[in-house]
Amino acid sequence: MSDEQLRRAFLERAAPDPKGAREYRRKVEAMIQEKERRLRREYWMTGTMWVLIVLMSTVFNYISVSRFEGQIKGVWFAVQACFWLLFGAVFLLRHFIMRSRVEMLKELKGIEMRVIEIQERLGKA
Repeated sequence: MSDEQLRRAFLERAAPDPKGAREYRRKVEAMIQEKERRLRREYWMTGTMWVLIVLMSTVFNYISVSRFEGQIKGVWFAVQACFWLLFGAVFLLRHFIMRSRVEMLKELKGIEMRVIEIQERLGKA
């Protein structure tokens, strides 16, 4: 089998059946709505978690300065504050990555739907 034939076989296999395009479109829209719903829920969870971590880190820093100034316990509280801020930053970064993945999926599925529509029009012509 030549490279061109192999490429065509893969493309035909990857593309959904033009006859079932409406059903495929409905499934894609349901999938995207579900991912967006999860993303909204994660947005609120991440925001709430970030606020709590910032408050907790502020309290740790306040305790380290006011109660244990110059002691090793004060340094420990300051290190804990930095650790929790870093932990919260990782959650924010994770959320930004998930959001961009959903945006990319929406764009790709939109392009795929346009290609399917073009295939249907060419098939009818």
